[in-house]
Amino acid sequence: MNRYVEPCLYDQRMRELDFWVGVWDVYFLSNNQKAGVNTLTTTEHGCFIHEQWQSESGHSGQSINYFSRADSLWHQTWIDRDGGQVEYTGGLRNGAMVLEGPETIPDCRPIAPA
Repeated sequence: MNRYVEPCLYDQRMRELDFWVGVWDVYFLSNNQKAGVNTLTTTEHGCFIHEQWQSESGHSGQSINYFSRADSLWHQTWIDRDGGQVEYTGGLRNGAMVLEGPETIPDCRPIAPA
């Protein structure tokens, strides 16, 4: 490997979300029933993480997650099968990865705070 050909593999900031990569069975805390499966893979020589969510009830969605050198933040673009989409940004905060953004309804309008 070469730092100049595959820079994302060498930039430690771009490795901060690697702990998430894998196949995860997800359970509800309230009743320990399986909620679904989340599959995360690195792609484009480590430049982004692709997420695929499949719930037990049939709901699905995907996201692309990447570290931007332009603003030194992590970005996630999430889109689900119902047309919902969310743009999250964030990064490491006190040793934890924190991504934040407004939730939207299927026609992509932000949900008004209660």
